[in-house]
Amino acid sequence: MTLTRSLRSLADISQRSARTTLAAVLFAALWLLLPAQRANAATPSDGDAPMVVKTGMYIVDLSDLDLAGNTFSIAMWQWFVHSSPDYKPYETIEIVNAAAFATEAGFEEVRGDTVWSQAKFRATVHKQWNIASYPFDRQQLIVHIEEGENDSSAIRFIADNENTNIDAAVTLEQWNIKDFHLEAEDHVYPPPTVTPT
Repeated sequence: MTLTRSLRSLADISQRSARTTLAAVLFAALWLLLPAQRANAATPSDGDAPMVVKTGMYIVDLSDLDLAGNTFSIAMWQWFVHSSPDYKPYETIEIVNAAAFATEAGFEEVRGDTVWSQAKFRATVHKQWNIASYPFDRQQLIVHIEEGENDSSAIRFIADNENTNIDAAVTLEQWNIKDFHLEAEDHVYPPPTVTPT
């Protein structure tokens, strides 16, 4: 029996206290969140527009869909095209909803005023499976990716859907991958309820 699934990603940033969300839904959504502003080489000076970072991904593995353990595994290359040689996203990106996460490779190439950063990420990700419609269920796998040092006042992500893809060798027994694309949105976190004394 063949079941269906979908995948997409988000990328767009604007508010100063917002975290930016970059989600990829391969019957999954991958979220890139930007935290509260911190001093960093990528942070613009007051009044400057945020640095635009075009990002996309190439999924090379999707496996271990574990309904009992509420997880799945994913490996992907993600790239970031930007203008700051000091910004190294492969050093600051985290997968927030991962049970385990590793950056296996990261590098960059500078061509004039353009920096092309790339990294391979591998993760086991938490997923609450909804199997109420089994065996005709559709699942959306969500991977929350957070940029750990910059908020939306410093960086504005734009999805590179034209080049985002899934390797043809990625197959899932008894599942069909129905969709995969990137989208962008802001994610605003509430202020902390506890203050230092």
